[in-house]
Amino acid sequence: MKKLNARAVSLLFAAFLVIVCLASAAFILLSPDDLPSAAADNTSGNLLAGGAFASGDGIAFFLEDGDLYSLFDGRKSLIKSGTSAPLFVTEGAPVFMREGSLYHTLSDGSGEVLLAEQVENPLILGRWIYCTEKGELVKFRMDDGRRRSLGLYPRGKYAVSATRIYYLEDDGYLYTARTDGSERALVAPYKMTDFIIGGNYIFYRDESRVLCWFPASSPEARAEHREVSGYNYLDGKVIYRSEGSIYALDMQSMSVSEITADTSAKTALYCDDSYVYFYDAAGKFSRISPDGSGKQSF
Repeated sequence: MKKLNARAVSLLFAAFLVIVCLASAAFILLSPDDLPSAAADNTSGNLLAGGAFASGDGIAFFLEDGDLYSLFDGRKSLIKSGTSAPLFVTEGAPVFMREGSLYHTLSDGSGEVLLAEQVENPLILGRWIYCTEKGELVKFRMDDGRRRSLGLYPRGKYAVSATRIYYLEDDGYLYTARTDGSERALVAPYKMTDFIIGGNYIFYRDESRVLCWFPASSPEARAEHREVSGYNYLDGKVIYRSEGSIYALDMQSMSVSEITADTSAKTALYCDDSYVYFYDAAGKFSRISPDGSGKQSF
């Protein structure tokens, strides 16, 4: 009897392991594989600012005058010439544009690989490349070429947060849909010229270039701030440029502090997990902490 019970327990345990394995396999197969990472290359703020900055695994990459540079341990190094935006980082290495096509290279510029030919408005998420073809948003897998047409027509930049795409249409309103193109819906009844997603908020500029925002879950709780020439998001703060200076608006206290007035006419404003990147008055690519300390120029 004891042997029978032991055998029954063994069979039940084996069955349990089989169920767990099947459930894990199903989860892997059915889970979305185009979720955005926390890396700077997937932030709508950096894409809105021209997409010439991305970071990953402790290395920042940026484009300047057609060249691709790396920034590591305070050192700026040229790794590739003849490049253009947008720029992304995947698996710790940059993906850049050249003559309308997407290329992947190692962090030192070697091992260049062609990912996709003649793409417009690309965005890399997981194993998928998003782009527009004749105005329609499509996506295809890097590894097997599997392709989907999404039936969405974004005007300009678009963003992906969680499992949803956010984009502006020609009417100037913000819409959202799932990453397969289904469940399209209006997000908020406000006309926008551009937008970014930061934390739990959606930030945008209205037709007068005034910075506005609302919680993603409560579009009716809209607020507005001031006219800005560029904006981004970093760790609970909206980083924006206005009248030649860069400021930080703390979304919790609603206090505003000036980060730096040492800026050039270039409006590019990038952020990663720790720094604000910009061009200083001398035209040098620079970074500074969001509290205004530790400025470095490269």
